[in-house]
Amino acid sequence: MKYLINMGESHYQKIMSKRPHHKNDLKKFISKKFGSSLKCARILKVSPQTVINWHSKNPRAMLKFAPEIVAKCDTTWTQLAGEVLAREDELKKEGVL
Repeated sequence: MKYLINMGESHYQKIMSKRPHHKNDLKKFISKKFGSSLKCARILKVSPQTVINWHSKNPRAMLKFAPEIVAKCDTTWTQLAGEVLAREDELKKEGVL
């Protein structure tokens, strides 16, 4: 939680503004289930950068928080895993993974 204290919302918005505006399916999933990446970070008690990393370069790391995500959102393990695997495929095609 200390990350959220050190990184205010304006700093988070500054980081996000530097990112490409292409919205991948995992980013849409996070926005749909949590409202925004920042809210996701607050609810799961991770840094906003961690959420950014999930949809930009390491989606599988999100599965570490699967029990909390399934408990706090209207989703299933299968749906979450499907979103993560689909994003991994996208990143492989883009040459990131």
